[in-house]
Amino acid sequence: MVVSYINNEKYIGTSVEIELIKKFLKSKRKCEINNSLLNYLETLEYSVKNDFTNLVLSFTDYFFQEWNLKFTPIPFERYMVNTPINIGGFYGSPVGGYKSFEQYGFSTVLDVNKIPNRKLIIYELCRNYLHDCIHFNTFKSYKINKSQKTVYRYQYGINFRNQNGISYSSVACTKKSPYSINLNVLMDGVTHIIVNEFVSKTLINELKHSPLNELERSVKDEIMGLSLYVDFHIFLFLKFYTIQYYLELRYKRTSYIYIYHIFFIVKH
Repeated sequence: MVVSYINNEKYIGTSVEIELIKKFLKSKRKCEINNSLLNYLETLEYSVKNDFTNLVLSFTDYFFQEWNLKFTPIPFERYMVNTPINIGGFYGSPVGGYKSFEQYGFSTVLDVNKIPNRKLIIYELCRNYLHDCIHFNTFKSYKINKSQKTVYRYQYGINFRNQNGISYSSVACTKKSPYSINLNVLMDGVTHIIVNEFVSKTLINELKHSPLNELERSVKDEIMGLSLYVDFHIFLFLKFYTIQYYLELRYKRTSYIYIYHIFFIVKH
């Protein structure tokens, strides 16, 4: 059993507390992953599977060339692919995400009965996977809550929490956007922008001559940030543009790249 795939974690405390943190995380990361991405890719045609792996490799190279940062993808066996309810996808149900304690990610594939285009399905899934890979790579630190004898995540990227797991960056900040914003929302939004921009460059060429139904066009447009027609969570879509506006107002032009870089180098 591999306990940690990357070295961007820090354990803070006495030698006894650090051992407790390590033991806690080790036990959490023994969880089995059902319906793994590794198994899902094995069910696909070779060419489609190859599209996915090539996109991941390209993003890894792109990441290093753009920011001079090493990017470690989540091992395919540590990523869960859920069966969709309704349309599925990034905003679909079951909702995806990344679990830092357990060190695995999960998302929902698009429903092939509603989205017949296989390339669109695999590119949308890869977008979700790369999004969670950034959460996987983002620096984290852990501490012990001495009163409750429990482990909590003290730092995640540019955000911090107290011993009760409450973020110092209030959720209410986002209501005052563009003058303030919750840091978790900011980081997630920047991640969304970067990954979508990268995937869009390839997607537009791959689907250039592909006939798409209305729902498929809507999914493609959502990935490219063009429009919203399907029943995705409108709040999340609007949040994307709120973040973009906030960054343009406060930091100008390509500032989100610099904030993005901070995720990996701020180690308190």
